[in-house]
Formats: sequence, C-alpha cells, structure tokens
Amino acid sequence: MRQFRVGLSALAVVSVLILAACSGPVFDPTGTYTGTITGVAVTLTVTSTSAANAWDLTLGYPGGTYAGGCTHDPGGAANNLHCTFASGTGVLDGTLNGNTYSGTYTDTASPASSGTFSVTRP
Repeated sequence: MRQFRVGLSALAVVSVLILAACSGPVFDPTGTYTGTITGVAVTLTVTSTSAANAWDLTLGYPGGTYAGGCTHDPGGAANNLHCTFASGTGVLDGTLNGNTYSGTYTDTASPASSGTFSVTRP
C-alpha cells in the first residue's frame, strides 16, 4: 500500500508539471517604459485592468500626456501588443520581446505622422 501512495504522489507532481508546461507563460506587459517614438523621448505606463488581454496606457511626452489602452491577441503573432491613445488617433503596433516593446507608430491626427518606436522597462 505504501508503494502505491508514493506512486500516486509522484504521478500528481508530474501531472501538475505537465499542465504548467502546456499552459505557457502569462503575457504581462505591465510596467513603465522609457524610450523614443520617432526620435522623441517618451514614457509609457501600462497598468492592469480586469479585462482579459487588455491594459490601460498612459503616454507621457514633452508637453503633455495621453490616455489610452493596449490589447494582446493571443491568436496572433507571439508577443504582439497593440496600443492606442489620443482618442484612438495614435497607434503603437509591435511586439514585446523581453522588456523591449518596439514596432511602428502612426497618428492620423492633423498633421498625420508615422515612424517607429522602441521603449524598454527595467
């Protein structure tokens, strides 16, 4: 009987490890990032919300701040992150690799602009 109990305990531990390995890491972009958008120094603060795959965003740049939000499509490219700000006219589309979020920037407000961005969290 003792051998059977040890076998069950070992089986339970292995089952938990397999489930944990299959579920993969949780995508978590929260934090404060610093870097540039088209050469302008910025700070992005990404905070948790209660919605799955969605976060609040505050973009700080010289002269002001914008509120917005970010989303992650778990069915899309790995580590994708799509953020909008300034009532949706500003868009950051890119990937979060480690602690660096980078990609393309577009703003449809007048005058329209576009470019690249790269920000890093500690």
